[in-house]
Amino acid sequence: MAQHFLAYGEHYGWMMEFRDGNGKYELVDRGTVIGVSVYRDSGNRRLFTHTEIDSEYAGKGLASQLVKFALDDVRAKGKRVVAICPLVVSFIAKNPDYADLVDEIRGVD
Repeated sequence: MAQHFLAYGEHYGWMMEFRDGNGKYELVDRGTVIGVSVYRDSGNRRLFTHTEIDSEYAGKGLASQLVKFALDDVRAKGKRVVAICPLVVSFIAKNPDYADLVDEIRGVD
């Protein structure tokens, strides 16, 4: 299980936590899941299908932080990314350092 504490603002702290086998990366605030990036694995590829942040936390850049955390984890594991989720597609387009991770959807089971 990979964890990373992200200090955000003066009064907030979020724990980003990857729970292996659950098919999702989670953003947790004081024990409550406030965001998820859902994936499924297909061989050496991780398909990102949906990313969502609780509306109460929207507009703070947390979805981007969650996607960055997820993509960094994928890179560390030596996997490739198939971005189906529009937010992940947009994040990669705005952050070309992650473009080398992208793979085509062709051949996904």
